[in-house]
Amino acid sequence: MKKKKKISARKLIKSLRNRAKKLWRQRVLERWNNKCVICGSTKLPNCHHIVPKETFILLRYDPINGIVLCPKHHKFNKFSAHKNPLWFVSMLVKLMKAHELEHLLTTMEKIVPFEYKLGVNEYIQIIDNLNKESKDGKKIS
Repeated sequence: MKKKKKISARKLIKSLRNRAKKLWRQRVLERWNNKCVICGSTKLPNCHHIVPKETFILLRYDPINGIVLCPKHHKFNKFSAHKNPLWFVSMLVKLMKAHELEHLLTTMEKIVPFEYKLGVNEYIQIIDNLNKESKDGKKIS
């Protein structure tokens, strides 16, 4: 008889976090048709968090907080999200719907302690929500 392996809480959370990241990336790519929103390139699409994921944990896995950029417009060009934030914000205002921007702003206003960490139940809820948001109804394992 095989013994069931006991998974530590840390390992379980790490596994759930990786799954949530994968699902978030898939939803963002679906949302923006797998191409850079600036130039339309489909080579090496990068998913960029609009609102920093480190600072605003409530938006970390929200697909509205993601945009697809090619490497050039993500990090490596003088007109990129990381090197020229003002240019990037002006592009977002043109690309996003008003209710999406409002959603980001109102969620940013919710106060969450800086040291707040997501637990198993929160990750399970995030994964369930991201699975429900799939355009084609496919679940990602």
